[in-house]
Amino acid sequence: MLDHVRAAGVGSEALTHSLPPPDTTVVYAGTFDPFTKGHLDVAVQAGRMFGRVIIAIGVNPSKTCMFTPEERKLLIERELTGVPGNFEVETFRGLLAHYAQTKQATALIRGVRNITDFASEIQLASVNREQSGRTELSTLFCPPRREFEFVSSSAAKELLRNDGDVMNYVSPHVEVAMRMKKRGDNVMSFLSQGDSVALPIDVAREIVLGRWMRLARSLGMAESYAVGVGNSILAAYQEPHRHYHNLEHIAEGLLAMDGFAKHIQDKNAFALGWMFHDVVYDPASTVKGENERNSVAALEGFLRDASIPWDLVQRARRLIELTIDHETSQGDNDGGYFIDNDLWILGAPQKRYLRYSEQVRAEYSAYDDVTWAARRIKFLESMAVKPRVFSTERFQYLFGDQIASNSQAEIARLVWGRVTAVTGSIGAGKSSVMTELESLGFVCESADQISRALGKCGTDTHDAIIAHFGKRVVGLNGELDRRALRGIVFEDPAEREALEKILHPAIEARAFELFKAHVVQGKLRIAYELPLLFEAGLQHTGFNCIVTVDAKEDLRVERVMARDRCSRHDAEAVLSAQMPASEKIRFSNVVIRNDGDPQQLREEIMRILPGIQ
Repeated sequence: MLDHVRAAGVGSEALTHSLPPPDTTVVYAGTFDPFTKGHLDVAVQAGRMFGRVIIAIGVNPSKTCMFTPEERKLLIERELTGVPGNFEVETFRGLLAHYAQTKQATALIRGVRNITDFASEIQLASVNREQSGRTELSTLFCPPRREFEFVSSSAAKELLRNDGDVMNYVSPHVEVAMRMKKRGDNVMSFLSQGDSVALPIDVAREIVLGRWMRLARSLGMAESYAVGVGNSILAAYQEPHRHYHNLEHIAEGLLAMDGFAKHIQDKNAFALGWMFHDVVYDPASTVKGENERNSVAALEGFLRDASIPWDLVQRARRLIELTIDHETSQGDNDGGYFIDNDLWILGAPQKRYLRYSEQVRAEYSAYDDVTWAARRIKFLESMAVKPRVFSTERFQYLFGDQIASNSQAEIARLVWGRVTAVTGSIGAGKSSVMTELESLGFVCESADQISRALGKCGTDTHDAIIAHFGKRVVGLNGELDRRALRGIVFEDPAEREALEKILHPAIEARAFELFKAHVVQGKLRIAYELPLLFEAGLQHTGFNCIVTVDAKEDLRVERVMARDRCSRHDAEAVLSAQMPASEKIRFSNVVIRNDGDPQQLREEIMRILPGIQ
């Protein structure tokens, strides 16, 4: 949630005569309880001017604060994410002058909002210089921008205590933390886990209702009428079938708007449209645009008697209808920001995107796995290949590069999550297990078969192997001499590693494409024979299940001797060169014993079948 809004670089010129060199260390100290937009503005100015800016959080045990020093440190670090400059955030005790001396700081940065601040800061500057014992310790006064002249931490806390609106005082993630602290929630846990946890529902409710009431009052809507509409909005977004298109989604978008509001021309229409754009949401709908049109109908129905300008409602309607196709014409500034605010989740940080993918799957739980996987992969691939998803430069810069990565990662989870990997030592009887699984309806693929296909004459893999090993591994027909190649890599570990570097990525890529095609076609029971699964480090691929086939060592040796027509000594040498069966079993989900006849193997597979489907 907190990554949806990144702090914009803001600031004004510092009123100074002689500035330290740009590579100087400066200290910007304060209690920062909480860190306000005014504090951020001053920090941004300092970051533009100096090579190292230490944000120093003063710790005074006798002072009662809303946030602990550790919470304030996390809040400020998140606030400065993406802000140009070299920032460090620390806590300190004792005199600021002494702390600055330990950091070899040349100057102190102080924010001054008015004449009163200036008078007190002038005195403090003299005290700090005197206490430091260094006449060169300067104090630089940085006034914030005019809109922040009356912003203070104490004012923000007082407003929150009295159910006021703090959006003009603090950033979105600080506001969320303040509301959580007011409710007694675990702020530290929320901040440390970041986007892997959901915005608390009560906080989301406060934000949505608070923003709605602010908008309604600005439009002159009767208080009782506004409260009724607000409660209806809350009820709609808390319907039990919603998991992503819920209050958190609306609150995230409203908080994000704080970061780009200055770019929006029709702020009231934008906010109104956002409040209602998913107010009707039925995942079972199969008619394109039905949810959006029903949301528009709800917007018009709720506000028909609200005594607000009807053209405003129609402008909000236009924005909602843009989310049907998520496309707008060039030059439609507000429309571009509106659909980008809706699509940002596709480029969200990895943890937040993972939570979103789980949420949206829960919303569409009525779809079986076959239908869901096919539809979702088609949608994600359409996003991944687009040269650009976002309409605005701001969203493209913040989230555009992550879309392809997120889409590919989710497709991989959908595909590999349907694959049962079958591995085991040589001679264990993996092929027999695959034959049985195929008879039970599994689509079966083999890494060895894929490898053979990739090594055919004329393929890139064939050419890469010959480029490394030379003519000694080429047969009379131009194809690979696999016996010669096997002999080389068996004797030389370095050559085996070289071959694996050529083959394994190619096999994995080809297997993935095969499995993806199977999943899209609705074939969700897939078995993949992969003898070197653990040796290739593929145990973390995300398989549905890893099955190791095992048999007694003497039996495995006999099977290799019969298959390869080799001596016991050679068969034992092949087995000893592999990863021990006990290690493979330790890292597997399921073990199939194959020590008996075909009927016993069939019974063993039926025993474990429920756990691998």
